[in-house]
Amino acid sequence: AVVSTQSTGEVVHPKWELRHLRIKMTRGAVVQSENEEVGEFASRIRSFANRAGYKRGSPESDQACLDAFLNGLNARIAYKICTTPGHDESFEKAVSAARKKEIREMRLQLTSGKIAKSRDEDIEDFAERIRRFVDKAGYTTEAERSDVSLNAFLNGLSAKLTDELLSVDGVEDSFEKAVRAARFREEFAKLRRNADTNSEQDSRLDNSSQQDRSYRRESRTCYHCGVQGHIARFCQAF
Repeated sequence: AVVSTQSTGEVVHPKWELRHLRIKMTRGAVVQSENEEVGEFASRIRSFANRAGYKRGSPESDQACLDAFLNGLNARIAYKICTTPGHDESFEKAVSAARKKEIREMRLQLTSGKIAKSRDEDIEDFAERIRRFVDKAGYTTEAERSDVSLNAFLNGLSAKLTDELLSVDGVEDSFEKAVRAARFREEFAKLRRNADTNSEQDSRLDNSSQQDRSYRRESRTCYHCGVQGHIARFCQAF
């Protein structure tokens, strides 16, 4: 799909391919995916423009990137940045405005308890998801990061587990203490479930063994009297 010139070794895309890429950019075919952040989507737009033959930094390239970005951006964020003055003046201003809206939405999710631990997610994985979310939300000071992480973590756990954690001294002091306490309870619950399972299995084995012994005892026939239920050694007829 590409041609390399012998004189300079420069990679040149065929004109038909450049035209195809430019059409995709102008018609909104480059779309932000569900889990793609604004910065990642903007980088993809820049890469797409370079492949489409736009000269980096040129007004034409900036306008093409701006149009593709606004057309392919998440509809919710795109609607919100339309009220931001100057958002359509340049590609970089549009990216900056969208990034601010994205951060605001992330912070709202963190503070409103919308990040919940899933049933199949263990405590450490959930805590790591909170850490990544806080990193993306742009919190800078360590105190602020710890406070937001702690609140999001406690709000995302089950009500029963949260109540148990709040009864432990020091849990409300830091995010990491809360994670350690929750992990301890998770491991203890697993051990108790395993113990209950093993106890139930042992009980079933004991019952099965007793039934087998009872069956063997009842099925034997005495050689002396011919009566089933005992052996000759214990026969009462002689």
